[in-house]
Amino acid sequence: MDHAARAAFKGAKKCFGHLVQGLENVSWGELPNHTKNHIGKDPGMTSLQVILVVVALTPGVVATPLLYTLGFSGLGPLAGSAAAAFQSTFGTIAGFSTLQSAAMAGYGAPVANAAISGMTAGSALFAELLEKRTVG
Repeated sequence: MDHAARAAFKGAKKCFGHLVQGLENVSWGELPNHTKNHIGKDPGMTSLQVILVVVALTPGVVATPLLYTLGFSGLGPLAGSAAAAFQSTFGTIAGFSTLQSAAMAGYGAPVANAAISGMTAGSALFAELLEKRTVG
């Protein structure tokens, strides 16, 4: 188990160390014992927790590719995308305009980022409750 926990910790450092200042400089031996025990007990849950924290702190990491996947770009809706189909069917309602603005780094960006941070926080809470239910 210790090997799997170390591998999960190294993977998190490699993926997210540049986003969380100082994480790349932390070594396994320097972690407090309760943190090592938590990671060692459930490296998968720990990895999920690290990912959720990173997304909550940097929601643009998720917002930008998600908006682009839906068809919202910095120049307007992408031809043939879900966003273009929605716009041609329903017009530019408030929600559509906010999402397009977010893709263009306008007034919608903080709205989209807050929504993603909120959903991430909700997911983290759900994961924590699920973990407590399975452990306790």
